[in-house]
Amino acid sequence: EREADVRARLSLLGGGGLPELTEAQAEVMRIEAGVPKWGVDMNEETIPLEAGLLGRAISQTKGCYVGQEVIVRVLHRGGGRVARRLMTLSFDPAGTTVPAAGTPLTMNMPGPRCVLS
Repeated sequence: EREADVRARLSLLGGGGLPELTEAQAEVMRIEAGVPKWGVDMNEETIPLEAGLLGRAISQTKGCYVGQEVIVRVLHRGGGRVARRLMTLSFDPAGTTVPAAGTPLTMNMPGPRCVLS
């Protein structure tokens, strides 16, 4: 049902002269915009702050919610610093092979890993 609704809306846009995006193009736009995708960029082990969701998925004024203690602790005691952070990597397009998901990256600090495929 949802897919049919999406297709109907897309056909309306196409009628206005906008070209239809392929799934691959939409995925590139999602990644470039920094919008995390469940099961790809984050999972049940990811806290919202690691995925960059503070401004759009976390209320700092609402009452109790699941995970509130962790968020408050990181924001108020840890200065917002988290051990992991979802970020965009840019590669030189000339002959660079994008590393596979989970590939350790060499940097000036231990631990960064490529998690996007």
